[in-house]
Amino acid sequence: MSWIIFPFLAMIFYSLGNVLIKATGEAYYEIFFVQSFFYMILASSLIFLYEFNIKSKNMPFLIGIGIFFSLAALFTTLGIKKSPNPGIAIAIVNLNTLLTFLLASLILKAPYNIYHLIGVLMATVAAVLLVL
Repeated sequence: MSWIIFPFLAMIFYSLGNVLIKATGEAYYEIFFVQSFFYMILASSLIFLYEFNIKSKNMPFLIGIGIFFSLAALFTTLGIKKSPNPGIAIAIVNLNTLLTFLLASLILKAPYNIYHLIGVLMATVAAVLLVL
């Protein structure tokens, strides 16, 4: 299976979840707690399905990933709950496309071409237009 199916599936599930976040009358911390609970179930399932082996040299990166994604989920949930339209909050969050592209290019030396640059530029312009 090609890798491209996974981002599209993530897009669908994020969209459904974001609309449900806005639709529910629950407070952001209750939503975040339930999200965290299901992350723990997924993590527990993966531990039983695969060998659980973390190399010590990767631990600082793994801790950083956990912290950054937890904070991002919390702030995304807050943004969706407080915005007039969840699509606007998500447009701002999705500006991470530009930052991720720049950091990957500069720090990781990830390859790119003119089409990638145009795509990132268009995604950035689209996000900015949605916010205006």
